[in-house]
Amino acid sequence: MDITDESSCKNFAEYIKKEHGGLDILINNAGFAFNSDTTEHCDHQADVTIGINYYGTKLVTSILLPLIRSGGRIVNVCSQAGFMKNRYSDSWIQNFTNDVYTESDIDYFVETYKKLAKEEASGKGHKRKEGGFIESAYRVSKAAEIAYSVYLARIIKDRKIIVNGCCPGLVATDLSSHKGTLTIDQGADTPIYLATDPNVSNGRFYLERKIQEWP
Repeated sequence: MDITDESSCKNFAEYIKKEHGGLDILINNAGFAFNSDTTEHCDHQADVTIGINYYGTKLVTSILLPLIRSGGRIVNVCSQAGFMKNRYSDSWIQNFTNDVYTESDIDYFVETYKKLAKEEASGKGHKRKEGGFIESAYRVSKAAEIAYSVYLARIIKDRKIIVNGCCPGLVATDLSSHKGTLTIDQGADTPIYLATDPNVSNGRFYLERKIQEWP
């Protein structure tokens, strides 16, 4: 399944509905990062990375959400790279230091970054830093993914579906060029904990089973 392709996500949803009638647990684990030595322009990095990590997560979740049963779980595998403190301007941080921000606010955050990256790629200076952003598209995408996790928990709480974001740690996968310090099994620990433990909180960000304050 391609989480950036609507028809692919819908085909998967139809299969789940036909074969299982619904689902109880959704773990959004798909993610992408360019290597640190990439030569791709920053605007291309922004489009691809945010397109997968943020918009892709949103797309597949929105399509599968009607199939998730009451009492179900959604776990978004994010990253501690999504922490905002000391990385963004106070104005951006303040946007997410409340419980009233909307999906449109998160979209505005990433679209502003993409716009500034495009201007910077065309030679107009350090637009991203001037705009209050960190330069890394990956970090921006993960901040947005955490923000979305917290937002989603708030708007679907009446369905008794628990939503959390988490960082699995630095896992040895293709995304980390297999330089991670954790095995696949170790990296799966926190997502599985959030998917199954009866005592987890709702709308929080976890690292190694512990709640981390965000942003």
